Amino acid sequence: MPPNPPASRGLPLDWSAMLDKVQEALRRAEVEAGERKRAYPIDSFAAESANRVEANWQEGMQRLEAHMDAMRSRLREQELQAGAVEAELTAGEEALRTWLAAVKEEQRSLANRDSSEV
Repeated sequence: MPPNPPASRGLPLDWSAMLDKVQEALRRAEVEAGERKRAYPIDSFAAESANRVEANWQEGMQRLEAHMDAMRSRLREQELQAGAVEAELTAGEEALRTWLAAVKEEQRSLANRDSSEV
């Protein structure tokens, strides 16, 4: 029995759109965090700590961006491979149908030959 298609398991059909939504949510969270940070005054020690946190945040966001880019790239590669496999399957199916039609024609030919010889 063939496996269920991704849609039947509740997975989105368009992973790229899903990744874009996640990325947009992270960007909004980053903007909101920046606004909250500016809204509350902090002393110099806290400012240094906040700078480290900000640097870590930026580094994490850059890693996340790189990871999401890699995922998008892999998704495009998989879509291309799936298209190639689909084309091969379609060609194979057509070849099989042609072969089966030839076999049926040969069976009819043999049956007609046998009936005319009797």
